[in-house]
Amino acid sequence: MPGFLVGTTSTSLAGTISNVSGQHARHIAVPGRLVFYVAAFIIFVIVLLAIPVIWGAVAEACSSAAEKAAPGTFFLGLGVLFTGLVAGVEILDIVGASLVGLVVIGVIVDNYLTAAVLYRQALAVLKPGMESSMLKQASGSGGERL
Repeated sequence: MPGFLVGTTSTSLAGTISNVSGQHARHIAVPGRLVFYVAAFIIFVIVLLAIPVIWGAVAEACSSAAEKAAPGTFFLGLGVLFTGLVAGVEILDIVGASLVGLVVIGVIVDNYLTAAVLYRQALAVLKPGMESSMLKQASGSGGERL
């Protein structure tokens, strides 16, 4: 048989199995689709793990840049809106109102919604008995939820 050394024979079952599996191991064909699916799955998992890291970096960069650009964008939007109203050009009205509205929504989200989410996450970590006393202190009296 080709692939075997001349004069060696295996009489045990283990030797036969190891020789056969060794002989056929070099002839195993792995389908290209399987390799593609495995590679795609590995890339998918890596992307899922990297998304929070990338999102955090992008959000931080946008937040710091947005704080610097917000006043200019707001006044630019007011100027475009005023120009559109005076000139009677509706597209300028839409663009100006959109700029002003985006800045206002960004300020609300940055200052209020993120603070409320962080506050509720902090309360979720606390013990249930401590949560009600923390709410009473935060609200001043009564203990109603925010």
